[in-house]
Amino acid sequence: VYPLIMSLEQFSAENLHLQLSALYGQTAEIHDWNISAKVCYLSHSEKYNSPAQHLTLAHAGGKVGGQYGYKGKSLHISISTDLGFYASTRHDLLLYGNSIWQSPIRQTYGILSGYFLQSNTSFRISYSLGNDIAISLDIRYSYSRFFSGCDIHQGIISVGMMM
Repeated sequence: VYPLIMSLEQFSAENLHLQLSALYGQTAEIHDWNISAKVCYLSHSEKYNSPAQHLTLAHAGGKVGGQYGYKGKSLHISISTDLGFYASTRHDLLLYGNSIWQSPIRQTYGILSGYFLQSNTSFRISYSLGNDIAISLDIRYSYSRFFSGCDIHQGIISVGMMM
């Protein structure tokens, strides 16, 4: 009985990310820069067979961004930023029953099934202490604004040493 149960597919998930991008920039000995644009289609679906449940979210959108870099003898600096808008193209939720455990799923679905803006900014500085050692600082910030009224802020700070 157990091998038969284990052979049944109970859960499946699919992600699709289609993207068309354009990039223009220039590189010089000390400075480099670029600007970019993209249009994309993002789709995510989850399916449970028993009990029968599914979740589908799809968005179409676009993003524009830019990057600047400075390359000195020992010092390298880079800053980049982008801004994107994503419109909901398809969303569907089917849950089996109505239990208290489904409340977080319904709330998350309510947020993610709508339109949203997303912005990312990063700053990186690295300094060479000699031929074999360099230190770096990387700061990243991401902001997402969901039209359902939810804001998400994320920040990452990394310090590194390369030998």
